[in-house]
Amino acid sequence: MRQRIHSILALAGLLTIGACATLNSERSVAQQQALTRLGFVEVNEGWELNLGRRLSFAVDESTLNADAYAMVKEIAQVLLAVGVEQLTVDGHADNSGSKEYNWQISELRAESVARALAENGFALNQIKRRAYGAAMPIAENTSEAGRQANRRAVLIVPSR
Repeated sequence: MRQRIHSILALAGLLTIGACATLNSERSVAQQQALTRLGFVEVNEGWELNLGRRLSFAVDESTLNADAYAMVKEIAQVLLAVGVEQLTVDGHADNSGSKEYNWQISELRAESVARALAENGFALNQIKRRAYGAAMPIAENTSEAGRQANRRAVLIVPSR
């Protein structure tokens, strides 16, 4: 009888630990591994990948070059293979244009990445697009290197 009680308590403990692990991470282990492998980091909204490290836009540009498109294609294939079907794409700009222009170019950048994802298997209506203009810089806009870093797109795999 005593052994049975210990077994039941041990099982209850394991179930509790399993439930807590599920609550802390809303993505499957395979999804978490794929996201980590791609360079995503866990943030409040879900998992975030700053494409600016590998994909930044030239001044006044919103189109993806061949290398950038290939990278987005690879990301799409990996995410779809592990069951990620919804994304958010954030577009950003440096501060070299007017506030209105920076917002417009950041919107076009988000749209460009979203279309590349859609061309590689994502449903376009499952990709949320947001434009931030120059409102969220990750570097100083006082140098060309800083402005280049700010002309970027960010992918977010939202929490479920």
